[in-house]
Amino acid sequence: KIYSRGVSPDPIKIQSLVDMPYPRTGSDLLQFTFACQWFADSIPRFEEVVSLLRHTLEALLKGLSKRTKRAASRIPITDWTENDCTAFDNVRAALINVITLSSPDPSKVLYVFLDASQRYWNIVITQVSTGDVGRPYGLQRHEPVALHGGAFKNSALHWSMLEKEAFPLVVAGYKFP
Repeated sequence: KIYSRGVSPDPIKIQSLVDMPYPRTGSDLLQFTFACQWFADSIPRFEEVVSLLRHTLEALLKGLSKRTKRAASRIPITDWTENDCTAFDNVRAALINVITLSSPDPSKVLYVFLDASQRYWNIVITQVSTGDVGRPYGLQRHEPVALHGGAFKNSALHWSMLEKEAFPLVVAGYKFP
């Protein structure tokens, strides 16, 4: 939804995902994880939050010739663990706490925050009124403008930490010129 202060995901759509029961089939889990992807840019550290569910989904779909909802519907989830319940609940909590992204204001100063760990990277762009710029960081009123992140995969998992820390800077330059 578009508000005067920015853009926020539709609360009705969020609530429909939060109200979903634990998945009983691969199709249920596939639908939930794909639907959550629509809100990725409003959830800090989204890739990290959803990663455990994606690993469970990958294990369920392993060996299928087609990774479709129809094929996944034939796979019952028989070994749903306490960790899977926790991961599902963590995604629900993240959905409840989605962030409203402010509309960019050219009169404000942009801040770009980058982070990387061994497995994930994130970009947060905020804006601050010019009157807040000289204040201590904790007292500045940051308004989030953009969130973006991802997981390191394949050969990127073997990059040095310096390369991993630089990667979000490169992505930010391309995605948010």
